[in-house]
Amino acid sequence: IVATTSRSDAACNTLHEMFDETIVVPFLTQPEQVKELLRHAFSHDDLKTEDATAMAQLIVERLNSRVGCKTALRLAQRAMASSLFFFDSNVVDALLELLDDYQGDEATVEQMCRVL
Repeated sequence: IVATTSRSDAACNTLHEMFDETIVVPFLTQPEQVKELLRHAFSHDDLKTEDATAMAQLIVERLNSRVGCKTALRLAQRAMASSLFFFDSNVVDALLELLDDYQGDEATVEQMCRVL
């Protein structure tokens, strides 16, 4: 079983003990890189090119140019699912909502880790 992560600290401290092999994948830092990831992960029927472009830009901006592949894919999948039920199929609006929540969640986790 192979583990992948963008965090070298996780590869060195935890994952190498749990998996046969650990691969560190560089963070994506440019919107074009995230767009390419989304284009390969989702069909054009599911995610239009203009939506992938807008989503990539938002993800890179909001995550301060340090985007893990799994994080980008998870956000895109959640945005696509949410858009079907809550945002009149507007995946970019759904992503904006998720990114607002994501940043709040990250701040909460950071505070919790300081307390522990």
